[in-house]
Amino acid sequence: MANSKPVTSIAIFDDVLTAGTHYRAMQTKLAARFSGVPIFGIFIARRAIPPFDAEQFAKQLKRLFGEIDDE
Repeated sequence: MANSKPVTSIAIFDDVLTAGTHYRAMQTKLAARFSGVPIFGIFIARRAIPPFDAEQFAKQLKRLFGEIDDE
């Protein structure tokens, strides 16, 4: 692209941000190619992460592994 303008910023557009791994992979590749150019992520939605429930987690562990002795 001999006649193209220099890149001054890059926006990565994605519909849903889940864990951010796809965005991070693209950002890493683009940053290597366009060193020093700011890179931004634009996302429509983010995955809802349910709150941690320690009691429910303990119940699931008991179902999987049974009772655990403290000795």
